[in-house]
Amino acid sequence: MKVSRFLQALEKIERSYGSERAAAKALGVSHGAFNNWKQGRSNPSVDSLESVAKLAGFQPSEFLDDGTCIGRAAANEWVQKCEDIVQLLEHQQQITVKLQKLTCSYNSKRLTA
Repeated sequence: MKVSRFLQALEKIERSYGSERAAAKALGVSHGAFNNWKQGRSNPSVDSLESVAKLAGFQPSEFLDDGTCIGRAAANEWVQKCEDIVQLLEHQQQITVKLQKLTCSYNSKRLTA
């Protein structure tokens, strides 16, 4: 993220609304969140980035290092794919446990036969 451009946007919003508290309220975030962004202690969500850009009259892509933006739909698709991968890995783990149990059962029956 281009921190300097983002900070410019926050300062512009703060000047427009007269205080950090009023700026935070206009953005729909807590005063603490707004202050943490300014101090670099936390990063805003995608929705908050869009709100900051809108209120400051910037494009959200201006906050990105390479000037590109994948957009909400593409980001949501990426998140869904990650969730699908996690589910597949969990399923694989369940299958592995079942196979281990079957192998142990088979080996114990073989030894007793």
